[in-house]
Order: sequence, then structure tokens, then C-alpha cells
Amino acid sequence: MILGAEAQVRTADAVMRGLRASDFPRIIPLAENVHAYEDLKAEIGTSFAFTTNSLFVVTSNGVLVADTQGSIICKLTKEQIDFLSKN
Repeated sequence: MILGAEAQVRTADAVMRGLRASDFPRIIPLAENVHAYEDLKAEIGTSFAFTTNSLFVVTSNGVLVADTQGSIICKLTKEQIDFLSKN
């Protein structure tokens, strides 16, 4: 799912934003060839049902993924790269 930045509500709480698990992961264009990747940290209904974001930039030489989520979330980083390679 690709959304425009204007659709964003300023909270990481997925429930407060009216989102469902099926809305994720999603790509949000920020500028030409610059995108945010948004996914859930944990399942909806838990206290960790907030979104996490990473940045990726598409160039003629490849894709740069800027993920500052830390080592404890490496599984999400791998899932992000797998998702991006399919889209």
C-alpha cells in the first residue's frame, strides 16, 4: 500500500489512527525516490501496537535503507528489505 504524506496522523498508535494489521507494511512517498517504510512493532490489541518507520532511497546504483530501530528489531529490518525487494 502506498500513501501520501498528507494522510498521516501524528501518533504512532495504530489504533488511534484507525488502522488495522492488514494496512501494514506500507510505503509512504516523501520525495522523488525517497520513501518511508512503516510497519507495526507488535500486534494490534497489545501495548506495543505502534508503528515503526524506516527510510529508503532508490538510486540508479541500488537502494539505501536507513533503519535506526536498533539491534533488537533486526527481524523487522530483514522483513522490510524482503518486502522492498518484491515491490
